[in-house]
Amino acid sequence: MQIKKALLSAEEKKASAEAASLRDALLECKRLETLAQNALDRLISDLQTAKAVLVEADSRLPELEAEKKAAAASKNFKEAARLAAEAKSLTSSREESQSAVAELEGQENALREDVEEKVAQVEAAEATLRGASRIGGLARCKWLQLAIAEKRDQVDAAAAEENYEEAENLQSEVE
Repeated sequence: MQIKKALLSAEEKKASAEAASLRDALLECKRLETLAQNALDRLISDLQTAKAVLVEADSRLPELEAEKKAAAASKNFKEAARLAAEAKSLTSSREESQSAVAELEGQENALREDVEEKVAQVEAAEATLRGASRIGGLARCKWLQLAIAEKRDQVDAAAAEENYEEAENLQSEVE
């Protein structure tokens, strides 16, 4: 019985050490998941900003063109030139934003996949940790069962020898 208890104790210690290592790995997985999610959130914000520039440019460019034509028609060439320069600048900004949107959308897909992968790793680490914890818990339960059985045998032996005080003390340990 002592050998079994020693083996179970060693199994419990091994499972406990493995569980501690798995907890560390789980924390690292969660940290990486958080970093990936934060990067995705920043990218989505940048993407929304770039899309807002596109929307603004798409609504403002026709207005600028109409204002430029009106200025030219009224022979206000200085204003027409200023509006043409503003339209050119806005067109350039729109093209840059359009390019940024395309690039950011590609990065968004890759980051979403990365976040999904990290979530899956966290879930796998949690499942592995639960398994290791169960193994340690089962070893501990078996060890306790053996210890209780051993104490009960000692209680029975003390009672058989009519050493009731010792039997009572041993019985309280069992409980």
